[in-house]
Amino acid sequence: NRNLMKNKINIYSLSIFTIIIFYAFVDGFRIPSAWSINYYFPSFFDGFYRRALPGTILSIFGDLRFNYYTIAIIQLFTLLSLLLFIYYFFQKNILLLIIISLYLVSPAGAYLFHNVGYVDQLIYLVLFISIATFNKNKIFSIGLFSSSMFIHEMTLFVTLPIYFTYLYIS
Repeated sequence: NRNLMKNKINIYSLSIFTIIIFYAFVDGFRIPSAWSINYYFPSFFDGFYRRALPGTILSIFGDLRFNYYTIAIIQLFTLLSLLLFIYYFFQKNILLLIIISLYLVSPAGAYLFHNVGYVDQLIYLVLFISIATFNKNKIFSIGLFSSSMFIHEMTLFVTLPIYFTYLYIS
């Protein structure tokens, strides 16, 4: 009986979260801009180092990495992965899920969908994966997070303090 109640809560929270995501999507979604795909072009092979990790990884696609639609699909997949990770992380803590839902209902939620394609979402995804894997595989977690420095330099000011705070608390 307790498991049935827990499953109902999970179904209700997922349903409400899905409706809120849909609202934020309708309010702010746009296709990735042509400017945002420029973050995925430079690679280490081209002599870039500061923002070259996404372009280097995408070099396995050859000339397709310069195709707008290829990059846009990857950017949309990054946003979807980020949203799924957020739900996965916070589904057990209903208070945090409510706070995130309020964030998504606000204009900031629409901005999340309006900002699709920029590397902010990618570095947050790397942050969440690094935090999720830290207890099971510390070397992988630290290596993955360290590699995010090669995605964009804003990692130093945005996600690095969050990661170090998590390490300190845990």
